[in-house]
Amino acid sequence: MENPTEFLSRLGETPYYCRRETFLLSEIWANDRDVREALHVREGTKGQWKRRNRTTLAFTQVVNSTVAYHRNLSMTGLRALIFSGDHDMIASYVGTQQWINSLNLTLDDDWRAWYTDGQVSGYTESYINGDFALTHATVKGAGHVTAAYKSKQCYAMAKRWFAYYQL
Repeated sequence: MENPTEFLSRLGETPYYCRRETFLLSEIWANDRDVREALHVREGTKGQWKRRNRTTLAFTQVVNSTVAYHRNLSMTGLRALIFSGDHDMIASYVGTQQWINSLNLTLDDDWRAWYTDGQVSGYTESYINGDFALTHATVKGAGHVTAAYKSKQCYAMAKRWFAYYQL
């Protein structure tokens, strides 16, 4: 479905739940003249926006580990929500737990289920270090782009976290 006009003209015919079509919608949105104007993208400075443009990214990785930065942040009065899909094969929640353990935080709320509409949405635990608070959550059945797989659960999780409620 390379032609966005053709795709949009058929939206009423079939429900599009496939992630690929959702990504196409984001490209259509991001390339819309009104959207680009609202985002202050200056005419002629950026060509066609693509969701994953790996061909024009020229960079060299120079940061081997960010643990020291996160350790410094854990000495502040900030809050952090760290979440991942439990089916994420790119950045496993097990690796996230190991990273959190390396920060030497104090466990505040032990591993337990969290719910959306009475159904288990994943598991969560929280940590503290003085005024710093970190909430770690998994989202059941979600992959790497967590909200693309489980948008309702991710919305509920973020809404509760921003409102200072437990997951």
